Amino acid sequence: MAGISAGSASSKFDVYPNPATDRLTIALPNNAEVVSVQILDVRGAVINAARYEGNGQLNVSSLAKGMYTLTVSDGQTTYRQRFVKE
Repeated sequence: MAGISAGSASSKFDVYPNPATDRLTIALPNNAEVVSVQILDVRGAVINAARYEGNGQLNVSSLAKGMYTLTVSDGQTTYRQRFVKE
């Protein structure tokens, strides 16, 4: 894929460790800066939203154990990926 238009979704980014216990590290392609993050539960309800200053760290310690979808934006592209909270 050469390019993804704004508003589309891709899973071409790294989230680790997965499964997570306390923190997730988010690494976008081409060293893009994380602008916004949303965490959705299995029903698609937004349960946490955060704005980043470039540290790439997401604190998930307060989440209940289970499967979640992480939606990350760099301001131009939106990425989605599932993760497990243990």
